[in-house]
Amino acid sequence: MKIIKKKESRNLPITLVCATHNRPLKLFKLLNSIEKNLFKPQEIIIVGTSLKDFCMINNKNFALNIRKKISSKKNQTIQRNLGLSIAKSSLLIQCDDDLLLDRNFFLNMYKNFQVNLNKKYIIGSKILTSKKNVQSERWNKAYDRFILFRLILRILNSFKQIDNMSLLSSGRIAPKLPSKLRRNNSHFRLKNLEWLSSTLCYNLKKINRYKFNMLDKNKSFFEDVNFTHYNYKKGFNLILDSRVICYHPTINETNLQTYLKTIQSQWEIVKFFKKNKILFFLDVLIFGLIFSLKDLKKKF
Repeated sequence: MKIIKKKESRNLPITLVCATHNRPLKLFKLLNSIEKNLFKPQEIIIVGTSLKDFCMINNKNFALNIRKKISSKKNQTIQRNLGLSIAKSSLLIQCDDDLLLDRNFFLNMYKNFQVNLNKKYIIGSKILTSKKNVQSERWNKAYDRFILFRLILRILNSFKQIDNMSLLSSGRIAPKLPSKLRRNNSHFRLKNLEWLSSTLCYNLKKINRYKFNMLDKNKSFFEDVNFTHYNYKKGFNLILDSRVICYHPTINETNLQTYLKTIQSQWEIVKFFKKNKILFFLDVLIFGLIFSLKDLKKKF
C-alpha cells in the first residue's frame, strides 16, 4: 500500500460509518472533531432514522465528504450494516455518534494498515472519559483493589487466569487493561485480545460477517464484542492501539435495571461461542446480587 507523504493529500483512503438516532448535537460535535483532524477520511457515511437526526449539520458546510442515509429501522447494528453496504473504501472505521476524536485519530489508525492493507487486523482505540480516564477505569480499579472480585472472576472463568480484554467462561466480558495502557502518556499496541468495543477499524473485504441473534430490535447489546470475538476465532489479531484516542462522556455506573437488560445478550454469547452454561447461571446469580446491593446502598 502506498505510504502517505507530507506533501500529498490529507484525505486518507478510509470510510467512516456512524449510526445515529435522536442526538443531533452529539453528532454535530463529532463532526466538528473530525474536521479538526490533521488527516481526514475520504468519506463519512451517517445513517440516521429520520431527517431530524441531521438538523444541526444541514446548515454547516463541513470540509468533509458526508453522505447521509435514513434507515427504516432504529437499531445500531442494522443502521451500521446499511452504511457498510455502500462504503467505497476497503478500509473502514465504525464509531458511535457521541464520541469526540483526537486530532491525530485517523492518521494513527491508518498507520496500522499503511504498509499492508490486507492484514487480518481489527484495531480498537483508547477511549477516554471526560476525566481522561480509560472507559473501563472503574472495573480495573475494582479488579486491582478487591481480592473477592478477582476470586469471583476466576471462578467464572473456570479458575483460569483473567487475560487482557478477555471473554470469561461464563460469557462475561472482562475489560482488563494493563496499568501502563491506562496511563495517559503510554504509547503502545496491546495485541492478541479476545474482543474490542465501540470504535473499530478493519478491512471490509477481509472481515468475516455473520448474523447474530438481535433480541432487542431497538437496542443492540454487546454487538461489538460478538463481532470482534467472532473474527478473533477466525484468526484476526485484535489490537488496541493507545495512540488512537477518542473521548466519551463519563459513563454512569451499571444499575440492576440495565444489567437485567443485558442478560439475554450474554446468554446468546454463551450459546454461540459454546461457553459454560452452568457458570453463566452462577454469573447471573452473583452479579444480580451485586447490582441489587449497590442499588439498595444508594437508596439508604
